[in-house]
Amino acid sequence: MLRANIAWMSSFFLEVLAIVGASVHTLDGSPAKVATVLIDGGKIVAVGADVAIPDGARRIEAAGLHLLPGLIDGYAGHDPEQDLLYTAAGVTTVVDHGNELSRIFEQRSSRARDVVPGPHIVTAGAVIDGLPPATTAALVAQNETDVQNILKTLVEQDPEQRVDFFAFESSLSIPAWKKLIELGHAQKMLVWGPGPKDAKLAEIVASGQDGLLFLDHFAPADGQWPNLDLATLDDVVADLARRKVAIVPLLRGIGRLAESPEKQVGELEYLSPSFAGQWATEWQMRRKVTDADYKAKAGRVLEKQRALVKKLFEAGVVLVPASGAPRPWLTPGAGLVRELVEWQAAGLPASAVLAAATRGNAARFGLAETCGAIAVGLAADLVLVRSDPELAAANLTDVEGVCVRGRYLARADLDAKRTALHATQQSALDAATAPLQIAEPDLPAGTRLLEGYSETASEGVRTAGERWAVVAEAGGATVFAGRRFVPGAGGHVDVEVALTQRVVEGALDSFRIDLKSGTHHLAVRGQWVAGQMRVERTLDGAHVDTKSTAERVGCVDVDSVTSYMLLARFEKREKLIALRFHAGLELEVVSWQHSVDPQGWQIYRTPSGGRAAELTAKGSLSRLLVQQGSGQVETRTIAGNGPGFAGASAK
Repeated sequence: MLRANIAWMSSFFLEVLAIVGASVHTLDGSPAKVATVLIDGGKIVAVGADVAIPDGARRIEAAGLHLLPGLIDGYAGHDPEQDLLYTAAGVTTVVDHGNELSRIFEQRSSRARDVVPGPHIVTAGAVIDGLPPATTAALVAQNETDVQNILKTLVEQDPEQRVDFFAFESSLSIPAWKKLIELGHAQKMLVWGPGPKDAKLAEIVASGQDGLLFLDHFAPADGQWPNLDLATLDDVVADLARRKVAIVPLLRGIGRLAESPEKQVGELEYLSPSFAGQWATEWQMRRKVTDADYKAKAGRVLEKQRALVKKLFEAGVVLVPASGAPRPWLTPGAGLVRELVEWQAAGLPASAVLAAATRGNAARFGLAETCGAIAVGLAADLVLVRSDPELAAANLTDVEGVCVRGRYLARADLDAKRTALHATQQSALDAATAPLQIAEPDLPAGTRLLEGYSETASEGVRTAGERWAVVAEAGGATVFAGRRFVPGAGGHVDVEVALTQRVVEGALDSFRIDLKSGTHHLAVRGQWVAGQMRVERTLDGAHVDTKSTAERVGCVDVDSVTSYMLLARFEKREKLIALRFHAGLELEVVSWQHSVDPQGWQIYRTPSGGRAAELTAKGSLSRLLVQQGSGQVETRTIAGNGPGFAGASAK
């Protein structure tokens, strides 16, 4: 396999390129000059006015254009469907601050990167967080021991699955945060995050944390940015500069609120339905409160943050340009350029802004020997633009061509790929509204009490469907079975999860989970025996591990609607135990708090957030609301029938 990969890569980079006559911005401290850049094997092999061009080399005439290193986005969440958007904007490296471990390392591979081609990926793997976590893909660390175990998982891997740095979110506790920094530095790894929500700015600066995300901790005690007296920050700003703590200001985070996104609406057509739905929903919510006064308030906050960024720059604090994509209205690729325009509006010279987004970010993330400048031996990640980017950051929008690892895409190539991407996303939108074809779950012999079909949606876009049934066996046991299907898109593969839970004498007696993803089959079997729930896990038929818990389990949680029907029928405890299975079906024993609100909704407070289930009089699920990070996912039953449970009352 390795030889095949090497042979494939060699054929991919066979072309020799010569970019001739452009004003070359080497970003090595010297002024731009007209020169030829020769590329072979994906690397720069010569730069100068008198470079000999070999016979057979592809010649790119670039007189009147400006050639610069590819841009480096210092903070983003990579999604493979957005690769072209980065490339077309001249972004050739993305620093990913947390993703789904099940796919990010595969996406980082050379083969995956060269499909579009897309930007290089520097990744933290998965973000580390406390309770509740910001995303369902986060690795939860409630204490120092959890941090130690997580870091061991992230670094003791095959080199192809080793993270490049550590990233955390704001729910991480202060003790766990300090342990993360200690152990991370022992591994000679950078630690990045927004800082714990309970930590003070001075404490963060003194902690040894390498990079601080966003300006939130600079806000005054009352949270009113316009009231901030910048003079009060002199000491902490000086300390930031002395300790070389880097900061991602993300001015566009507030800048987008000071304007309406009408000009960006067309960009939704190049996003997957899930992201487009999130963006559109955010805009609709904002429009309800957006008026001239609202925008004016956001503008005053932006003005103060711009002044802060200028102060940080003048003090010598390391500033890291980033897009924050794909958060609503922070577009992959173009979002980084818009952030650079904000920096220039804050008073930073365009030349300094460009340097920060190239050699500056390369140095900060350990890439200086790979990219960030135009020099012999560095990767051929280059951008051709029509106007001088060292005069105005906005000139970066006029992209004429992009070279990624030695593969050159002219404007016409990029436009053709954008057209194809638009068609792909339109097809995805059509598919997102078509009925899902899901097989009936495996059922035992017995009487069917309930059966139905439910769909899950996020931001108004369907993300999954499930067929389910409840069967009463002749011996008195009750079986809850569901088959849940999550359609893949882009770099995601289809995922099918089948769950069967068997209740005997009012308690969960056994369960089985079958997860099929791509060519792999992950299976979990659980059985209550000898006063404990024994859980065995296998992958493609091979034994992985066996674990157990003495806790009497209320239900299994793999996002199946059947668990809520089981709990409503058989579980009466206010505090119950659930077996939660994350990616890879790793077992986690968690505690849920249960209550019923005045409207009859079943309310569950879980470590990952609140959940609310509404059931019909027959006992089937009608509607389910699940908190995920700062958002909410909704599941509705589309079709359901059956006599229901005997003696069931309205919920």
